[in-house]
Amino acid sequence: AYMLENGDSGPHANSPVRNLTRVMDTWTTQVNYPLVTVRIRGNKLHFRQERFLLVPNATSIWKSNQTSRFGFRWIVPIRYVTDQISEPRWVWMDLEEEKTIELDHQPKFVKINFNQTGLYRCSYEQSNWRELIRLSTEGYFDSTDVAGLLNDAFTLAYINRLNISVPIELFETLQDDHLSSATPWSIAMHKISEIGPMIAGDQQAMTDLSKFIVKILNRPLRNILSKKEAELTHMERIKRQTLNQIAVMVDEPLVTNKLFKMYQQWRANTSFPLPPDEIELIYEIGVYKGNTSDWQFFKNRLNEIESYSEAKHVCSALAMSSDVDTNYRLIQSLLNLNSQEAFSIAAKLCRRSGLRELVWSYFERNWDIMMERYDMAFTLTEVTKFPAEFHTEYDYQR
Repeated sequence: AYMLENGDSGPHANSPVRNLTRVMDTWTTQVNYPLVTVRIRGNKLHFRQERFLLVPNATSIWKSNQTSRFGFRWIVPIRYVTDQISEPRWVWMDLEEEKTIELDHQPKFVKINFNQTGLYRCSYEQSNWRELIRLSTEGYFDSTDVAGLLNDAFTLAYINRLNISVPIELFETLQDDHLSSATPWSIAMHKISEIGPMIAGDQQAMTDLSKFIVKILNRPLRNILSKKEAELTHMERIKRQTLNQIAVMVDEPLVTNKLFKMYQQWRANTSFPLPPDEIELIYEIGVYKGNTSDWQFFKNRLNEIESYSEAKHVCSALAMSSDVDTNYRLIQSLLNLNSQEAFSIAAKLCRRSGLRELVWSYFERNWDIMMERYDMAFTLTEVTKFPAEFHTEYDYQR
């Protein structure tokens, strides 16, 4: 996307992209990436770049052992639109901390990283965020840009650079169901799931959060479920699967009751056909809404099946019991499973409030045994699935 167009007359004719090595060196020889903030002043746009850190108070630690010949500045290609610029334009920040450009109009809003073509975070003034929220409500932006706005807004709120009301209001725009893609939903729920462990001890807050998500989910979910199977496009099938997953996560009755009924039919006769894209959800609901006999059914099934995909679905179901003793026994039995099964179940358990500490403690106590037993299968990629769900200073110290 950043290459020259139309020779010397293209949108990048005066850009540093003519020396591609110089541009790429700023991205390949420096850790992290930039946060670009844009402000509107009359008919001018003011851009500022800074090094983005997800843990801002770690800056002193990073600075003490990392240097950069570019001073942690990047050559950033910024693609933007305004209320009067519908065809995206480009501006380049060439290792500049700040840059100002002049327009032929006074914009009501500006949206940078249009169509998510750049690797950088975006920040705006409060008034600009409000306008972007209003436009999202009207369906002005496509799925790609709404997903980008949600990602940036939640991330900035997470590090206290933006009031949490902004990403929440952006999330609310999804209830209008303007978008065909599931991506904005996936991004929003991934970010919202980071909030869950932080409020796990506050049952009322957890309940309120679930009710809020159910409210936003209501119209899009009913719209997609009202369509006949043969009418669904590929994108709509993915969206249905995503919305169903969210519905299960927040115990939305329309979906959970439907899936549990399908589970009961399948449990009575395992030749009963299940939708391929909903098998794992149906298994999970079966264990979550069922009893210990349903959990034991899947525990026995894990020892009988040979299919990797089926084993993956079963492992996911085993981690969904609502019984405390059952979960504790499952954690204690992880060493009796093969590495793929153990890691799959442990990662799933870590996403559930109150269980990740038990899983991590088990891994700490049995670290040497696991290294010896699983050898090269016990990879860093697998291990990082568990601390990825940790969020507090206490978790970090562990």
